[in-house]
Amino acid sequence: MVNSRNGGMILSESNVAAELYGDAIAQVGFTDVSSITHAMSESISQSEDKRKHSADELRKVVSLAAGENSDRAIGQLLEEIATVIRLR
Repeated sequence: MVNSRNGGMILSESNVAAELYGDAIAQVGFTDVSSITHAMSESISQSEDKRKHSADELRKVVSLAAGENSDRAIGQLLEEIATVIRLR
C-alpha cells in the first residue's frame, strides 16, 4: 500500500480488514449510498493532522504484515483478529 499523501480509506463494514484498521478508516455499508457519500465528504474535510494520524495508523497495521519479522507480525495480527471476534 502506498499512501504518500495521507489519504483516507473507506471500507465496507463487512470487510474483515475494516475491523483491524479500527478508527483509522471509515466503515460503511456497501449498499448505503448516503453513508458512503458522508464518509467521502468527511475524508475530504479532515484536518491534515487527522489525515496524517489515520494514515500513520494504517501504515502501522500494514507494516506488521510486511515487516522483517513476519512470524511475529502474523502472530500480532492473529491476536488482533481474536480480540475483534471476542468483542462481537
